[in-house]
Amino acid sequence: NDGLSHAPIWSPDGKRIASGSMDKTVRIWNVAGEKELMTLRGHDGTVSSVAFSPDGKRIASSSWDDYTIRIWDAQTGVELRVLRGGGSSISFSPDGRRIASAGWAGAIKVWDVETGELRASYGQYADAVAFSPDGGRIISAGRDSVIRVRDSTSGAELTTMRGHSGSINQVAFSPDGRRAVSCGAGDNTVRIWDAQTGTQLRVLPGHERGVSSASFSPDGGRIVSSGGDSTIKVWDAYV
Repeated sequence: NDGLSHAPIWSPDGKRIASGSMDKTVRIWNVAGEKELMTLRGHDGTVSSVAFSPDGKRIASSSWDDYTIRIWDAQTGVELRVLRGGGSSISFSPDGRRIASAGWAGAIKVWDVETGELRASYGQYADAVAFSPDGGRIISAGRDSVIRVRDSTSGAELTTMRGHSGSINQVAFSPDGRRAVSCGAGDNTVRIWDAQTGTQLRVLPGHERGVSSASFSPDGGRIVSSGGDSTIKVWDAYV
């Protein structure tokens, strides 16, 4: 790779990796053979976020062009749809029928994947967004250091989490939906939360610079994080 990729992600079957790039493309790699399978072209700016649908059949990408989200066939590379007015962070719902987007000082938005219709707009600024495992909630966070959990249909605020100082780069639910993880650019920490009550369960210091990503392992027992200090850390996720 050219070192300019953004937010590489695994396909659900673990056989492929997709990443966005400053060269305006999305690249798909075969993990086993370390071979580039496809290059997806269509964006007019840096690709900031990429997501596989849960069944692995589609890829969504967001870009710094005119705030577009593009949906691609993951097997053929054919562009299926363009959503305009999206954001820098995207997440598929567990059933693959919706995409949530946030970023660039815009609202949190929920889109219908099949029709491209905007189904909801919450009006809350955020930089990071993710669906819960059951699709009923959306977690978001941004520069105001507050994490919010909302009903994914109505946008009603259910829980807030406070503890970070500075902007928050990523948030995610645990596989069972009971906990959440967040990471900060301002305080260099990873934090674990009770997703129902908003109680902070654990602070994981150790990165020497801002933490750019953090996520749970599939069994929920570990957290992997990476940051500006060029390290990847694996943590015990339980208190």
